[in-house]
Amino acid sequence: MEVTGSAGRGAEAKKYTTNYDFGADMATSAKMFGDKVIHNAFMAKVVIDLQNLIRNAIKAGKTPAEIEVLVKAWKPGVKVSRGKSKYEKTLASVGDLTPEQLAAVAKAAGEELARRKK
Repeated sequence: MEVTGSAGRGAEAKKYTTNYDFGADMATSAKMFGDKVIHNAFMAKVVIDLQNLIRNAIKAGKTPAEIEVLVKAWKPGVKVSRGKSKYEKTLASVGDLTPEQLAAVAKAAGEELARRKK
């Protein structure tokens, strides 16, 4: 696998690229480096990934209960959409509406709620 490291930014950055054999799959990597090394590398990565999930949830204003739901649903290596929910998008968009448009949205939301309660 080709691996590049760099130090500095922009035109001043110095880079070095090398090829390193990490193994083609888990079994090969374990034979090359040992189970403990592979597990330690895995743990280091997944802890950081879970911390990122928690950090993003906090930044999004999630409650501790909402964060715990996200944590329980989290699976290492599975990407989760970082987009806003429909509710969050709706709330964010109402600030740009005129009073008339906002009243029309409120009316439509009330009608939809009444329809769903039937």
